[in-house]
Amino acid sequence: MLGFGKRWLPANKKHLSDEPVSIIKVSSIRIDCNITTGAYQNGRLAHTLYQFEPPVLPGYAINVSITSPTYLPVTTNTIDDITITILDQEGRVVNFSGEQITIRLELKRLGWV
Repeated sequence: MLGFGKRWLPANKKHLSDEPVSIIKVSSIRIDCNITTGAYQNGRLAHTLYQFEPPVLPGYAINVSITSPTYLPVTTNTIDDITITILDQEGRVVNFSGEQITIRLELKRLGWV
């Protein structure tokens, strides 16, 4: 519970947990982008770029590379602003506790040579 293993701890003393605290379990991470369309979430049109199960335990760096990207249509002719949202399986924003997050987007213009 709260990062501690199964053992008795003396009262009124400071104790450090063995593992990072994991109050909300994240079993799936969804990357959404406000200017895309063409993906579906539970049968509804969504802005999802990619969804995956974290390959590591909570508290460890997540490094995911997409080997076969799916290119989705962009909903605007001019990109003035892009919003990326990282959500869990329940649609809640994932809290990375201040850690730096890097996401690389690959855009392709269709119909141009």
